[in-house]
Amino acid sequence: MQSIADIMIRKRESLIKRFLSGERFDFPEQFTQIIDEYITAVFETSLSAKRLMNSGYSFAIMVLGSLGRREQCIHSDIDLLILFEKDFPHEVESFIQELVYPLWDAGFQVGYAVRNINESLDLAFERFDILTTVLDARLICGEPMLYASFLKNFRIMLSSGYM
Repeated sequence: MQSIADIMIRKRESLIKRFLSGERFDFPEQFTQIIDEYITAVFETSLSAKRLMNSGYSFAIMVLGSLGRREQCIHSDIDLLILFEKDFPHEVESFIQELVYPLWDAGFQVGYAVRNINESLDLAFERFDILTTVLDARLICGEPMLYASFLKNFRIMLSSGYM
């Protein structure tokens, strides 16, 4: 039985082969979809994620930058934000290993952060490089109300000239 990462790698290789053969299609959008499917499948099958959620630590997985814009190119890095409402347990590291390590093994450049909403917002308005990636933030899976709360507070801070 193929792992989730093996399926993603097979899909990526097939997509690249189609592209190199001259087939015309929206490569960045389809490549984005492959990565989105991988992240969602890992989240849905992860015992670590289930343990976190069952312990009251709901979280959202957001993608940022080019992946957030659905413009993932073959050598673009993958920027992830694992967002918690307030505190998060050390056990989140087990989930990170399930999610990120197979991507690294497959040759992807992956950057990730585990933060709460306030920390994420503060950093976005302190560092321009983080702010620009947050502008393209997109929810992949997890708790949609956390994502909605993050966006609402982000927009409030942006419109109030917090910078």
